[in-house]
Amino acid sequence: MGGDGHRDPRAKTGRPARSGIALVLAHDFHHVVDDYITGAIAGVKPPETQLPESFNEWHRVDLLADGDHFDASIDGKRVQSLDLPADPELRYRLRRGYIGFLEMGHAFRVRNVRIALLPDRLKYVDLWNGRDLEGWRRREESGTWSVEAGAIRGANGHGILYAPGVFQDFELTTMVRSHNRVNSGIFLRGSPDKSRFRGFEIQVYSPADALYPTGSIYGKVRSRTPVDYEGQWFLMQVIVEGAHCLVRLNGDTVAETDRLPESDLRPGRIGLQMHMENASVEFRDLRVRPLFQSDIQALSRPRASTK
Repeated sequence: MGGDGHRDPRAKTGRPARSGIALVLAHDFHHVVDDYITGAIAGVKPPETQLPESFNEWHRVDLLADGDHFDASIDGKRVQSLDLPADPELRYRLRRGYIGFLEMGHAFRVRNVRIALLPDRLKYVDLWNGRDLEGWRRREESGTWSVEAGAIRGANGHGILYAPGVFQDFELTTMVRSHNRVNSGIFLRGSPDKSRFRGFEIQVYSPADALYPTGSIYGKVRSRTPVDYEGQWFLMQVIVEGAHCLVRLNGDTVAETDRLPESDLRPGRIGLQMHMENASVEFRDLRVRPLFQSDIQALSRPRASTK
């Protein structure tokens, strides 16, 4: 059996079948039409057309991922045609990511894999250049921030490091890994200037039984995650639109509110927090998708240096 973990955030980490779009390619052993047979979106939607059982034969699969739209056909028969925002189970799935094939304990083969890139329908902004911290600003001087093994690492101290760019309504995605029960977080709509609002926080704190565990909207909504993420990479998605904030971890919604206070609504920068001695946290694959055209246009204009 195999599955296409389309728009999977990172191979061998997280739960790609829940955070991306997973098209089931071969699972017909139980003769049941459900959302885990060939052509289904795994766990979400059965295929439009049920295909006959077929093993040890080659089949053609065609996929179209175009912004908010996803089409799939197998051997020329359409099995999925999806408007992702209209589906409550798929509306927050990733629109950008890797293409992967899930290993589920049974042998399968693929061949003649071809990709044609389409125009970018959804504007994504990489918060980090992947090399250094040029343009980033600190709010407090305590702690150490560095670039190690393709990630931004914060350790041993108390402070917030802010990325370049100002955002108001957006989707943020990043991979996070914590060490030694670090107390950390991501601040949104904030400022590195001490005289201004530092932003509101999405907590990174691995103990699942903590008052505000990882994924909590700190001081407002406690995360519902039962998982201790200590020492492992996990995907964090944060969607912020007006007074609404939603947090997802590895494809599961863990916290949500429509009641952000007035002080949290102004546009601002995105900051990474380090808030503990003798511990560390790592962030990688940091990117933002502005939700409104005016924000996209603002990002395309040249900005003054933040040095």
